[in-house]
Amino acid sequence: MIRSVPVLAALLALAACEAAPTAPPFVADAACRWRPDGGPPPDAPLITDRGIGGTGAPLLTERGIGGTGIGGTGIVGIVTGFASICVDGLEVAYDASVPVEIDGKPANTDAMRVGQVVAIAASPAANRIAVRYEVSGPVESVEDVENGLIVVAGQRVRVPRSAVGPADVKPGAWVAVSGIRGGEGDVIASRLDPREPGEVTVHGPLIAADGMRWIGGLEIAAKADDLAGSYVSATGIYTDGVLTAARLTPDLLVQNPPAFFGPGVTEITIAAYPRFDNGVVRVNGGFEAPLAAGF
Repeated sequence: MIRSVPVLAALLALAACEAAPTAPPFVADAACRWRPDGGPPPDAPLITDRGIGGTGAPLLTERGIGGTGIGGTGIVGIVTGFASICVDGLEVAYDASVPVEIDGKPANTDAMRVGQVVAIAASPAANRIAVRYEVSGPVESVEDVENGLIVVAGQRVRVPRSAVGPADVKPGAWVAVSGIRGGEGDVIASRLDPREPGEVTVHGPLIAADGMRWIGGLEIAAKADDLAGSYVSATGIYTDGVLTAARLTPDLLVQNPPAFFGPGVTEITIAAYPRFDNGVVRVNGGFEAPLAAGF
């Protein structure tokens, strides 16, 4: 049986043997549970008009998050357990029949795992769940074992001790990275899963200069100067450090979340790593807000 263990332990094992815990360490609520492989337990999901009581997490109910009186809600964050589904301190009821896609491909609720980044449209229970891999492709190098820094398809990926997943992290291995980009552009991984070689997918800001286009350290072979400076999703064949993009589209989840979730959503909660600069807080996608005096 594959067990979910902190991926950084696999990196550290390259240098020394170290015992690793077998459960994600970032789940504080005992009501948020998971199978040994990180998936939903046999008695989940449970859907009611009030979510699961007694967990201490805000519930998405017929009145929105915590009784706010809102309509549909969009949630972007990291799965921390199932009771029904726990995402970054919120608990969302869902049914086994809810449509699920993983990296753009149809799946089912049993395929969800702790540590994955999900985008959930709910009103009040989840009616659509999308699992997102920030980068999915080959491990090019292990840059820093001690600090858990690797490069996947030209993207710097930081693997903290809280990250989970059964991936074998070594150069040449193919992995699907769940995570959120930090303020400096690195992907902060929450889960790494093994995958078969094939098409590479990368999300991130598209930089154009001197007739070339890049996402992180990955050169993109595509005519897309109209998308330069924005967040994009690129999928295609990866050869010798270059991604020949078969599909290159705006990344609406980062660039325009209301467009991603649609008109039925009136409130959106997004997990992000903020940057603070001269009295302003900024997150990826170009969103910013002034800080209160004395913050």
